[in-house]
Amino acid sequence: MPSTPSIEISPILLRDNTDKINELIGFIEANGLKVKKIKTEPFIMASILYEKVDGMWNIHLYNYTRHRGTAFQYIYLALASILRRERIWFKTINPINLDEINNRILTDHFSGTTQFTRQVEFRQEVLQGIYIAFEIDLLLRQKKVTGEEVIGLFHDSEYLHELAGFGSALRRNGFETQAKEISDYFWKEKQYDFLKAIERIDECIDKNAITEKDYFYLQKTRFKSLKEIDFDSKFDIFMKDHNVKFEFDLAISFAGEDREIAKEISEALKKRGYRIFYNEYEKSKMWGKDLYEYLSIIYSTKAKYCLIILSENYVKKDWTRLERKAAQSKAFQDENEYILPLRLDDAIVPGILPTTGYIDFRNEKFEDIIGLLVQKINNYGN
Repeated sequence: MPSTPSIEISPILLRDNTDKINELIGFIEANGLKVKKIKTEPFIMASILYEKVDGMWNIHLYNYTRHRGTAFQYIYLALASILRRERIWFKTINPINLDEINNRILTDHFSGTTQFTRQVEFRQEVLQGIYIAFEIDLLLRQKKVTGEEVIGLFHDSEYLHELAGFGSALRRNGFETQAKEISDYFWKEKQYDFLKAIERIDECIDKNAITEKDYFYLQKTRFKSLKEIDFDSKFDIFMKDHNVKFEFDLAISFAGEDREIAKEISEALKKRGYRIFYNEYEKSKMWGKDLYEYLSIIYSTKAKYCLIILSENYVKKDWTRLERKAAQSKAFQDENEYILPLRLDDAIVPGILPTTGYIDFRNEKFEDIIGLLVQKINNYGN
């Protein structure tokens, strides 16, 4: 029996499943996932739930009573979904920004009365379909699930975009028989647009990214009343107007010695779809430029907020002094608070008043800091 000191696993899973459990634990450890508990029990239908408690994930599988044996594919799908949330491996879109753009386009089209009242719910359905394609593609490539097991997941799903996601992942990995079963289902149900949805999801996996235009395309496969709207052109116009003022949601100012913290914050926000100025991302743009002028413009005009990582190291640097002064010039003119101090130690930084509200890195969990930044960006101007 495998040694699992850090993960509580239901006895029904351990029984006669030693090799599968070892492989499951290997997947968890290889991906650095923090899982505390995997529980299973029979139920009248198949369902998988997972939640994060105190930084650890609990997984609960309700296994369909008609399944023979334990349905490990559900647990793997839950783990792939957790991996996407913890360390996403593809570029996606910020749902808050997406809702804003989508609502603007729909409101304009319907002359001020949005008839798409369940917009957020349907956005979740569409994105979940693409996410499932990425997750199943990962599991098939790593041979953690079989084509037949994916078909089992397909039969237990009720959302059309999820079904298209299963079809895309199967076809990409050479499971033509199983992929055809999904295509035949769409033909039988006369959901012809979802055959095209499979192709569009394929394109997302090819480029390892989901864009707003991918979303708009898939949204129209679900709602025929939206087909007349030229979302792509309207989106281009919106983004041109929207981005004139701000190129970035957040600019980060930090000393080189504190780069690791800045990098972790940048990556966490970028994975969530936010536009971050972090100098490592901008090397090609900065190459050959007058950095004094370029950085002054970035920190004084191009971002909604400036996160300053305060430390003894920060006080000593010439470049951070330039960035701070540029940020302070914008803060002086802005009606909105602009500088967001993140304190690593008790260093006194010129121009940052002791009365300025700050977050102390020493006293907060990393995910809580990211959550606060997300709230700040999403509520910009309020």
